Amino acid sequence: MESKIITAILIIGAGTYLLRFLPLLWSAIKIKEEKATSESSWIKALGPIFIAALLAVSIVHEKNSVNLTDFSASLLALVICWLTYIQSKNFALAIISSILSYAGLLFLISKLAI
Repeated sequence: MESKIITAILIIGAGTYLLRFLPLLWSAIKIKEEKATSESSWIKALGPIFIAALLAVSIVHEKNSVNLTDFSASLLALVICWLTYIQSKNFALAIISSILSYAGLLFLISKLAI
């Protein structure tokens, strides 16, 4: 039983590491291909890492059940994030807009349910 727990912890740790490392590696390769050496280019590389971190947090819920409210709010936030990024090409703006839309929809649903 103890070896299964240790194995599960190691697998979760490796998955968490890869979710952080692979976007950084991808961004570093992309920056190297563009031959960008300025410090501001590394700030642009942080966007995929933020998205991967938000994805990891949104996949793992505290509850074991999936409910329609959370799913619809997540789907709306994903669509708004994608549309905002396509429009502005700004990762920070896309993430902020998706967080606000997610929180706003959950707030509206909680007010309508009462």
